[in-house]
Amino acid sequence: MVKNPGGQSIRRGMQGQTRGTGIVSGGAQRRQVTVLFCDLVRSVELTERLDPEDSRDVLHAYLNAFAQRIESSGGFIARYTGDGIMAYVGYPLAREGDPARAIRAALSVCEAARTLVPPHGHAMSVRCGIATGLTVIGDLVGKGAASERGVIGSAPILAARPQAVAAPGQVVVCAATARLAAGLFVMARV
Repeated sequence: MVKNPGGQSIRRGMQGQTRGTGIVSGGAQRRQVTVLFCDLVRSVELTERLDPEDSRDVLHAYLNAFAQRIESSGGFIARYTGDGIMAYVGYPLAREGDPARAIRAALSVCEAARTLVPPHGHAMSVRCGIATGLTVIGDLVGKGAASERGVIGSAPILAARPQAVAAPGQVVVCAATARLAAGLFVMARV
């Protein structure tokens, strides 16, 4: 688990792998990508208590704040998952330090959740999971409004696992991400 000066924590766990990169086919690329999952905590309870329009206002306020923080950290919003976001850091532009950039984005998302004054006074928290691994990314999957850039590899699956075990306000990273960001954050093993 990592604690940064703002009090958020990052837990280190899960396994991940990294390998080479290259062009695959159909515009897809083989590359290392860091995947960030952010999920609002207890949003189902909120939607059961509120009018659907009020729920929408609250969820949109949080998700918009999270997306802004992720994008300003160099992340690419791949998909909104109802009450969460899946983002890639290292796609479409790969840079050295992408795993650390993803951790900073996740910590910024946690800060946004803590400081946001939400509509209708319904404060919520977030939990984040991050994994880095080799992927094939970029094929357009789906049609119309449901189309998105597909990503195949362990990173999306591995990022969902630590997100699911993170406590509210916490970031959990896979072992590969922890190795790649070693020395930049104080991390504790889970």
